[in-house]
Amino acid sequence: MQPKIIFGATIAFIFMGTIAQTPATAVQSRPNGQILQIDGEVQLQRSDGRVLNPAPGMPIYPGDRLLTADGGQAILQCANLSIESVSGDRSRNLCPANTEPECDREAVACAGERNDELFASNPNKPYIISPRRTALLSDRPTLRWNRVADVTQYTVILQENSEKLWQVTTTAAEIDYPADKPPLQPGSEYSLVVITDTGVLSFESPIPGGLGFRLLEESAVVEVREAQQAIEAEPLDEGAKALAIAYLYSRNDLIAEAIDILEDAIVDRTATAYLHRWLGELYWEKAKLKELAQTHYCQAMAFAPPEDREIETEAIDRVADECAMS
Repeated sequence: MQPKIIFGATIAFIFMGTIAQTPATAVQSRPNGQILQIDGEVQLQRSDGRVLNPAPGMPIYPGDRLLTADGGQAILQCANLSIESVSGDRSRNLCPANTEPECDREAVACAGERNDELFASNPNKPYIISPRRTALLSDRPTLRWNRVADVTQYTVILQENSEKLWQVTTTAAEIDYPADKPPLQPGSEYSLVVITDTGVLSFESPIPGGLGFRLLEESAVVEVREAQQAIEAEPLDEGAKALAIAYLYSRNDLIAEAIDILEDAIVDRTATAYLHRWLGELYWEKAKLKELAQTHYCQAMAFAPPEDREIETEAIDRVADECAMS
């Protein structure tokens, strides 16, 4: 299926695919937007009366109000990609209801879908980390896999339409796509296979849903690049621009490249509960990498304020036991 190009709202960056399943005392409806930017003094009041300190990435729901003071302003990114600015005391959430389908069966992964065979991340195997279940902009991506204890060398094989295209050996668990190898081509399906020097494969049999990747079609690349240029022209700080581009990528099935941007943001800028939550969602729902999803969900729980029940509930539903043991 050709990815849908999303660029109508140039500064959209929040991952909005998840439906919050919260306790009876918390918000029950589906989120219809996210906090994009906060200027000045702003608080968010949930429909159940809780008052929270908003931050970029925080979901908003019908019935929420933004409490502003001394010229404070909140900029909202709605689920329909429109941008709304809110100011004035007790201003309501202006975003329309979220009409996006809850699950697209033709997408890379259906949100919330649990297929244990897809969570193929055995630490004793060089399982593929990236690119995995994704489209790509780059025709020479970085290739990453799990480092296995006591392994000194890996054989890396790239398959094109199930036929071996090339192979190399390396002692690292990550390589840049070799410059002397043919670049990826639109219209082909690729898969990466890694074999340790002890004979262990990244996976031993075909995995339902696949772990492959493809290059975005040229026409789609042009549209994404134009949308990215529009984002870069917005009067936003570099962190907001990076997140805006990550959201653009994620909406166009460029999961690996969206993850790269978000992980760089965590390293280079202040990590937040909402940024870790977004990465947890991408690793869980799209890449199907449970251990990496667990890492970010546990960090989201650690950063989240106690009154923000939505993050805790989502993490508990997925990786609570692992967070307790880590």
